[in-house]
Amino acid sequence: MTSWSREPETAALALMAGARDDLEIGERVLLAAGPSQLTALLQSSTRNVTRWNRRVDATAVVQPDPPAGAYTAALLRLPKSREEQVMITHQCLAALSPEGRLIVYGGNDEGIRSFQKTLGEIGTVTTLATRGHGRVLELLRRHVTITLAGRLADWRERGDAAKPWISYPGLFAGGAPDPGTLLLLAHLPALSALDKILDYGAGPGAIAAAICLKYPVTQLTLLDNDSVALVAAGENVAGATMVLGDSLDAMQSKRFDLIVSNPPLHVGFMEDTTALQRLIASAPVHLTTKGTLMMVVQRRIALDRSLAATFATVDIVADDGRYRVWRAGKGKKT
Repeated sequence: MTSWSREPETAALALMAGARDDLEIGERVLLAAGPSQLTALLQSSTRNVTRWNRRVDATAVVQPDPPAGAYTAALLRLPKSREEQVMITHQCLAALSPEGRLIVYGGNDEGIRSFQKTLGEIGTVTTLATRGHGRVLELLRRHVTITLAGRLADWRERGDAAKPWISYPGLFAGGAPDPGTLLLLAHLPALSALDKILDYGAGPGAIAAAICLKYPVTQLTLLDNDSVALVAAGENVAGATMVLGDSLDAMQSKRFDLIVSNPPLHVGFMEDTTALQRLIASAPVHLTTKGTLMMVVQRRIALDRSLAATFATVDIVADDGRYRVWRAGKGKKT
């Protein structure tokens, strides 16, 4: 197991620290989705560094498109999704000055070598460094040989006329309901127009949209840490409230009759149950007296103890051998 498998962000920072002397990045630099420590590594009295991420990040500009350029260099941390890799590459290249440089870095375990071929379809690629099972690639803006699709709107994906679902690259399950979500939807309780509902980790709105089709709900809130997901959700679930955040803290003092979720279980390339555990710990504070948390999670992830320690009532309402749908009543600890 390489360091990229164990601690990918630490490995990415070490790779870029080792390659720093090989980087000609100029005076105005865009850091796209990379480690926050990279800012200090590259900052100087003559250089302006802007961090950008489509997902919630305390030290970055969080929005679907990069802040306006023109940058002398864009340093891109390779994303997990193949489709997102291509889209963000176009976005970063479009934000560069005519003489700007795109520098992409990642681990061999993450697919940086295969991505080199993808990048080569856009223009001439140079390998700047290969260290510790990682690689740093460079593409000059003036060497781009295709027309760039540089804005999020260029990547808008629309379903067929019978089901005009909106999605974008990098969204979970391609923006469509996955088997776990379908199992959860099949076991939701009856809902009324008076119920206040929160879809936690809503993505492009698959759960919320299905609820709207089946019940006359009017008080629906969607929470997600991905600004791109909320752009799609805003079209898929018209009239709902969109909130950008990575925890229930973003809801402040609001309370709900139902919090429903297919919670995210990955951060980048790594499995991470932090968002799931934070949801369980903080949900009671954001539920009404008779409020309920319902979520679907892979069966291999044990939740019995953490739910029982926080809620008065806990039960499994569905189990298909791969996924479980959990229901938890108002918590003991508030």
